[in-house]
Amino acid sequence: EFDATDDLIALDSSVTAGTDSTLSIWIKRGDLAEDAYLWGEDDNAYNYVMWIAGGSSADVVIQFGTPYAVFAHADVRTALYTTNWLHIVLTRAGDDCILYVNGVLKDTLTQGDFSVATAVDTIANNPDGTKPFGGIIDEAGIWESTLDADNVTAIYNGGYPTALDEDSG
Repeated sequence: EFDATDDLIALDSSVTAGTDSTLSIWIKRGDLAEDAYLWGEDDNAYNYVMWIAGGSSADVVIQFGTPYAVFAHADVRTALYTTNWLHIVLTRAGDDCILYVNGVLKDTLTQGDFSVATAVDTIANNPDGTKPFGGIIDEAGIWESTLDADNVTAIYNGGYPTALDEDSG
């Protein structure tokens, strides 16, 4: 049972989505003081692809290979500092990344050193199991393409998660 205290979802093998990719996940954080590790990857220096910093900063940190970048805009912090359900989408086109929260573009950034593909080994923790996500996760999805704003809005579906394994659009 996934009890959101010390578990992780370990994929059988790393899912590699290339340098043009999208990560989508619904989360409900249980403890805002704790870091929230959403996506993990065993081959990079720090074992994560995306996490939300604990406390009121609520910055979103992303890493592809050794380089990392931080979404630290005030709109991101405000949107993520909640225990309500959130839909978080990260789109990546090479070095250009866009963060959406609840179907709304919240921030963009360019990191000139993202030379490796997006790869994911774990969901809700880092691969060694030392950074568990304290909350609930639903409808996690990975695409080998950069979804546009219309696609993100469709997945957000007005706040009702789209069943990604059933949706053909």
